[in-house]
Amino acid sequence: MNLFTYGTLMIPEIISSLLGRNLTGVGALLKDYRRALILNQTYPGICRQGESQVEGVIYYQLKSHEIEILDNYEGQMYELNPVQVVLKSGDLEEAYVYVLKDEFKSLLSDKDWNLEAFLKND
Repeated sequence: MNLFTYGTLMIPEIISSLLGRNLTGVGALLKDYRRALILNQTYPGICRQGESQVEGVIYYQLKSHEIEILDNYEGQMYELNPVQVVLKSGDLEEAYVYVLKDEFKSLLSDKDWNLEAFLKND
């Protein structure tokens, strides 16, 4: 399974530590979604929103047991949804992404999540 990531899982050290192997991702763009900080947290969530886009990283060919590990890391607020992402080459790629469940969308703040700011504060 291909996985598009847009938050802490974009960080190679985090995803590699969780899965016990080195992963190399490819930059990609998810259209019609918005990324924002979760209220009172340091990590983001995404939800559908037309004319928005989310920059992230796609990882290829994750195994089912690895997805189970990531499901546990992401927790009950997120669900995996199928999406199409745009690679930097312009090609489209099928992937899955962790999307904030409807009942938790009220936890999204108005602030975008920024990788550089997250790394600086970590």
